[in-house]
Amino acid sequence: MADSVHRIGDHVYLIHRNLIHSDKGELELMAPAEFSCGDRTMRFAWSDAIVNGKLMRRWYGKSIGRYAAQGFIQTQGDSPHAAFLNWACQLPIQPERLVNARRLGDGTLIQIDTGSFRKTGAVASFWTRHDYPQIVLDPPYNAPYDSKREFVRVNCDTKTYRISVGYDFTPEGAITDGMIERDDVQTPFDSTDDYALAIQELACSKSADASAYRGIGGAVSRPKTPLHPDVGIDDVPVPPDVQATAAKFKSILPNGPTVSVARITKLTTSGKFKDAGPMVFEIRPKSDGSTRVHEIYSPEFSVDRELVGLAQLKSKMNINVAEERNVAVTEVLTLGTSEWVPGGHITFNSQIQGIGKRIDSGSTCDIGQPVDASTVHAGLKGSAWPLKCKDAQGRLYNGYYVEELRYFVELHSESADYGKADYAIESIAIER
Repeated sequence: MADSVHRIGDHVYLIHRNLIHSDKGELELMAPAEFSCGDRTMRFAWSDAIVNGKLMRRWYGKSIGRYAAQGFIQTQGDSPHAAFLNWACQLPIQPERLVNARRLGDGTLIQIDTGSFRKTGAVASFWTRHDYPQIVLDPPYNAPYDSKREFVRVNCDTKTYRISVGYDFTPEGAITDGMIERDDVQTPFDSTDDYALAIQELACSKSADASAYRGIGGAVSRPKTPLHPDVGIDDVPVPPDVQATAAKFKSILPNGPTVSVARITKLTTSGKFKDAGPMVFEIRPKSDGSTRVHEIYSPEFSVDRELVGLAQLKSKMNINVAEERNVAVTEVLTLGTSEWVPGGHITFNSQIQGIGKRIDSGSTCDIGQPVDASTVHAGLKGSAWPLKCKDAQGRLYNGYYVEELRYFVELHSESADYGKADYAIESIAIER
């Protein structure tokens, strides 16, 4: 794709497209490639499968739908990759030469690559770069970037511009995301559009001499604070006061043999989300009396939790459309019950430090007479305790606390936001 070719130092970037036509329509395979001409290495940033103009799936190497950094591969001899690199590195493209054109209120720099500037008649074309003050994550793939480069054509007669290709870059020069504009819509100049002001200043000046353009001056690169690592649930401790209350909770829970791991698949059989698909719960009772649960709601969304009884100690969302990299930790936990007995009740309250705010949580549950766990599902052993509960937000829910799982299996819920819902266990796989 001609507009996609860009050179930074001895690295060449471009988008490789392959079109396959069939009776069912058009399949487009698209992969941005980066060539290190000096090292004779290359890498593909990602691969997109597009059917009849609709993106169906993106792969970052073996990772589907979520960003993963890709390494360089060596090109050798007369291999197709070596021929591809030889061709790309010999393209008559000038290396990038950035000049600061505008500084925005948030610290973002709009830069123009004067090395790529070309003008024929009233139309100029060149690359631009937005340099952001910090590294951020871009949904839906959680792709990190600190700058965006875009290829723009400016028509000085019609006072319009069009961006055809864009790349997201890391400070190290890796492409992590991008765009291709598939229509010919032109954006009119706007006196409130800093980008439009920046590009027309050079493109539509009388001389349009890129070699003489100085912009606002200043350094075109700056250090960025690295992103915090993607923290795992095991990386964050539970506060000592919460651990002490959790120990009291553990001491009153029914205590019996536990499984090594159980995998429960549940279906929503009634309610607003009846057709939402299966939910999978991987349950691992731990030797310290807590339980680790990995909840899978879709290929794009899952949650890790650490529980004691019904109380959450910490959790971590894993979601492709958000920048969530933190663990939510329970900072306050109180227990209003000293025993677990049939006909009694259990009460706990907690405050969980979520994303920028504290969340009040907790429940009060009525405890029923224990039953054989096989009545919940034939694959279960030991005892199960029926519970009817109400949480801090007024949601009603009931199900069974299964001793050998050390886990509460919810089978019914009612809330003002989502109405009533029933759940059924489709299957259970257990390792004892």
